[in-house]
Amino acid sequence: MRTLARLRNIIDPLDLALGKSFMREDIPPLFGEAYNPGNWNVGHVVLVQKKAHILLVTLNKQGRADAHKYMDHWIDDTHFHWQSQNATDPTSKRGDEMIRHAALGIVFGLTA
Repeated sequence: MRTLARLRNIIDPLDLALGKSFMREDIPPLFGEAYNPGNWNVGHVVLVQKKAHILLVTLNKQGRADAHKYMDHWIDDTHFHWQSQNATDPTSKRGDEMIRHAALGIVFGLTA
C-alpha cells in the first residue's frame, strides 16, 4: 500500500524513513543534498533552504566517554527526547530555532 501511495505522491518518501537507522552518507540525498563530511559529521545539521533541522543521534552509548552519553531516547512512537550539547542552550540562535521550530516553519528530521 505504501509503495503505491508513494508512487502516486500521496506519502512523502521521508515519512517512510521516520525512526530508521541510516549511515550519514545516505541522509543528504533524502533531502536532495550532496554529502559533505564537513557538514554532516556533527550531531545537528541545518538545511536553511529546506527549512529543516536534522538530528544525528547515536542511541547506543556503550563505550562512549561520559561527556558524550547524552540522555537521548524515544518517549513513544512519535516523540523523542534529545539532550543537546552544553553549547546549545535556549538563548542561543540554534536553541531558539529548535524551541520555536513550528512557528518558524522548520521541520525536524531524526536519524538514530
